[in-house]
Amino acid sequence: GTEANDGIKVVSVDDPDNPVLVNTITDVDNSHNIHIDDGYLYIVGSDEYDIWIYDLTFPETPNLVGTWIGEYIHDIDVKNDIAYAMGIYTSTVYIIDLSDKSNPQTFVSWSYPGMAHDGAVSEDGNYLVTADETTGGNLKVWDIQSYSNINMLDEFTVNPAHSVHNVYI
Repeated sequence: GTEANDGIKVVSVDDPDNPVLVNTITDVDNSHNIHIDDGYLYIVGSDEYDIWIYDLTFPETPNLVGTWIGEYIHDIDVKNDIAYAMGIYTSTVYIIDLSDKSNPQTFVSWSYPGMAHDGAVSEDGNYLVTADETTGGNLKVWDIQSYSNINMLDEFTVNPAHSVHNVYI
């Protein structure tokens, strides 16, 4: 993916020394980020739809199976048919049910002071770590075990001259 208006490139790396461009997804002009999980490609930070979902059964020819519209999504983490999507402009976190890829539904969302730039969920799905990409930005840990009772457990503020960018678990 690229933020330039050049689509999403599908490259075969069967021979890592000689990668080959096999396709360009042209439904999407650009993207901020992509994520692959369990045979599906998720494209965010793009035009028209906020999340594009492609089936990768035949990776050379990804098949669009669904979209989600809510707000501009900057980054995404997906595990077990659940998306953890970050709405950077409103500092909103979305947890989205992807069990029906053709009709994703938002389980819950919440906003917090800062800039919801990136997030990563724990393997057990009980905790979400978010990062604010602002000078002096915070790393926050959320208890998401109950969608009706989401709580911030702790936060860490970096050196005021730095920021937290992307997080991984």
